[in-house]
Amino acid sequence: MAAPENPDQESKWLEDLPKAISCGMTLRLWKGFWLPEPGMNALRRMDAHFLPLPDDILVTSFPRTGTTWLMALTYAILHRRSQLRKTHDGENIDLNDDDPLLTQNPHELILSLEYRLYRESANLDLEHPFSSPRIFQTHLSYTQLSVSVKQSGCRIIYIARNPKDTLVSFWHYWNTNPRRPNVSLGELFDAFCKGTVVHGDFHDHVLDYWKERDKVFFITYEELTEDPFKHVKRLAEFLGYSLTSEEVKGIVWRCSFQRLSTAEGNNGGRVDYFGFPFSSYFRKGKMGDWKNHLTPEMVEMLDEITQRKLMGTGLELSS
Repeated sequence: MAAPENPDQESKWLEDLPKAISCGMTLRLWKGFWLPEPGMNALRRMDAHFLPLPDDILVTSFPRTGTTWLMALTYAILHRRSQLRKTHDGENIDLNDDDPLLTQNPHELILSLEYRLYRESANLDLEHPFSSPRIFQTHLSYTQLSVSVKQSGCRIIYIARNPKDTLVSFWHYWNTNPRRPNVSLGELFDAFCKGTVVHGDFHDHVLDYWKERDKVFFITYEELTEDPFKHVKRLAEFLGYSLTSEEVKGIVWRCSFQRLSTAEGNNGGRVDYFGFPFSSYFRKGKMGDWKNHLTPEMVEMLDEITQRKLMGTGLELSS
């Protein structure tokens, strides 16, 4: 079912969509994936009015899979600059005191299509505020992207992550928002396994992009963590840039967890438009934290779901 362009049809359209209550939030099922009801009006506007350009870049992901890191890396590739100067005694001095990545969260530098840009109005001028190539972010599945996006030739990059770490990261993140009631790990685990969480079934979301990997730059959080230099270079080439080794090193350093997690733009009580602290986007930045939270029964159940969902696809998500 396509989203209607006539605002008068909005209420009827929502009423026709399947509804679920999960973790204290009302969700609506659209094109096979659950979405938060409060954001459906913005989605309707985006689906009807967003006209991508061939050189646009879409950073896509399921929530809590490394989105913020990928956004920072993409921004840094497009906005390259000198990184360090060595003093006579070999000490490194940061030359990036005016780096936007230090004063603004990546979610402020690369705006969400469905949650930020089309939140208030469909009448947007996306040409003048954004330099070419334009970069946008979305958590929509590939199936949910409009035909205009799929036919535009714009470059789509997607990051996936181990489902157990995704779940634990999602849980910690969700409970940092004082506007929402806290959710227990058990409650979120049940919803995650059923696929009734914001943006739907995790495995289906990942596979939705994996099947399009001939057109999509597909990377996992684990691959990027284990060899960031190799994959940043690959990402840059996909975006049309040939970087020197020094440029790659500089970008990896500029977007490192240690540097960004302590930056002014990600601290100081600043919150995003949903009320989540910007510091919540930089919790640990490590693999395997699920071992500190999930019970053996949870691990067994989620591993069984992952094995069943990914069987025969050729995709492996590091455990």
